[in-house]
Amino acid sequence: MGHVLFRRWQPRAAVILGVFFSFAVFAGAARATMTTSNSGSTSCVANPGSCAWSGNGTANFSGEFDTPAENPDPSLCLNQAADPTDQLCGHFGLNFNNVGGKVNVAITGWDPNRADLDLCIINSANQVVGCSTGMGGSESIEFTVACGDTHFEAQILPAMFLDFFNPPTIFNPVTYTGGVTTSLTVCIGGGTGGGGQSSAGGHKITGGGKVSQSPGGAPTGNFSLNVMDSTSGFKGKVQFSDSTGCVFRAAVIDAVSWHDESHSADIFGHGFYKTDPNTLVSFHAFGQDNGQGSSTSPPGDIFTIDACPNQGGPVVSGNILYHLP
Repeated sequence: MGHVLFRRWQPRAAVILGVFFSFAVFAGAARATMTTSNSGSTSCVANPGSCAWSGNGTANFSGEFDTPAENPDPSLCLNQAADPTDQLCGHFGLNFNNVGGKVNVAITGWDPNRADLDLCIINSANQVVGCSTGMGGSESIEFTVACGDTHFEAQILPAMFLDFFNPPTIFNPVTYTGGVTTSLTVCIGGGTGGGGQSSAGGHKITGGGKVSQSPGGAPTGNFSLNVMDSTSGFKGKVQFSDSTGCVFRAAVIDAVSWHDESHSADIFGHGFYKTDPNTLVSFHAFGQDNGQGSSTSPPGDIFTIDACPNQGGPVVSGNILYHLP
């Protein structure tokens, strides 16, 4: 589950595949994602795959892509109700009944030399909660379910097919398997909060300092980062200010994709600007611990956030630490 820095959700294409195949040519992309097993307080539907949680439990699913129709952009994915046969993206429905806590969704099982698959989570308003967009053979993302939340959806994106001589077909599809693990508690009397949070036993990324838009360059922003997970969700802070006067602070951490191999994390949430504290806007921050703090010889530590004009970069003063569970 590697991470490619500064990667965004812009369309991509394999050089040769882009010549011979296009998304418009193929009407269908996959077999609908199917539930394969479940346990605990989990009730599932096999096809198209979805599960409902009334307490703690797990679920497993599988799916496939059988045409070389690429789509790396989550905004182009329809939801499962509108695309039950996975014509554009794979889907797995996640429904919750008066529970709160943390949910982890992971996919694996494909050949990373043949395909690049991404994983995103959307909420009931079809808004992207977070994405895992590495280039390896697995992706995972954690997100928090509050007591008032009833529906999320995992979307599997066929971001890129890499092997021109072995493209996905109905006879030789690109297959994947997935799993959902939860740490949920029943909410007392309903409510909208996610319950208390503890930092025990989970991932954590911390740090602070100054960043520049180039290694060893003049500082263009200041950051403070302290995000941790627990059985009940996420807590912590993300703060950033830049040389244009932009001052941004996170209010809610919605989802985190932890990358143990690269000691980095993608953090998704909502926050506010100092000039307008009553309006929440979404943000995506990235922190990477390269073990050298503010080293001027790359790779040093890196912090970026999409909330301000100067979006961060290499750490030129300070440090980031990635803590494994």
